[in-house]
Amino acid sequence: TKAFSPAAIAAAGESGLPVAITMHDYFSFCPVGGYFNFRAGAPCRLAPMSAGCITSNCDRASYVHKLVRVARQWRSDEAMRLLKAPLFLHVSDFARSFAEPFLPRRARHVVVENMMEAQRRPAVDVARNRHALFLGRFTQEKAGDVLARASRAVGVPVRFVGEGPLAERIAEINPAAEVRGWVPADRVFDEIASARCLVLPSLWYEPGPLVIAEAQSLGVPVILARSTGPASWIVDGEDGFLVDGGDVAGLS
Repeated sequence: TKAFSPAAIAAAGESGLPVAITMHDYFSFCPVGGYFNFRAGAPCRLAPMSAGCITSNCDRASYVHKLVRVARQWRSDEAMRLLKAPLFLHVSDFARSFAEPFLPRRARHVVVENMMEAQRRPAVDVARNRHALFLGRFTQEKAGDVLARASRAVGVPVRFVGEGPLAERIAEINPAAEVRGWVPADRVFDEIASARCLVLPSLWYEPGPLVIAEAQSLGVPVILARSTGPASWIVDGEDGFLVDGGDVAGLS
């Protein structure tokens, strides 16, 4: 969606070959890709490519950038109509049920959950650990600032591992928070194993982040927004907690 023009989709349709599209985001129907209003800081409620959608200044960068994305989406939708019976591969049941109404009616849909590889390790004794962990990009829709506020409110130690535009804002909200850069891939599991819990309070309808499965493979509980794909993997109150996205008091 960033490197190719919609011509790639059109060429696939004209070839007559079967076409499968993996759905790790919502660019197949949403111009900004996340079905999220970055100006309002909330999930979108508009029909994709409707008049309301096109006139909405919801892009992360600017409205001019949004119009460029709208033009690309228009051509993408045209190309998508050339596909005889595209197969959409969704990474969670939630992501499928959310996206399917916005996709071509003649399409087929299956769920193939994200797969990850992990060395078998003993479950972590999380009662010995102190800090909550946020692992991912520090962006508006992933709501690291919500965790910063909640952890400060209740005095819970918290560590943020990743990078993104909200790094300074997170440190400003909670000066006691530990903010680190990305760790090498071979140290991700060690980072998770050092935490009391993993927290992902995402505001957007996140399809299926791998880090949830990585935490579960170590027995580390997860606190997760209920409006995300992996929410169905969590037994609320047993191996984690489900919260409303953006609810600082609930997360506290």
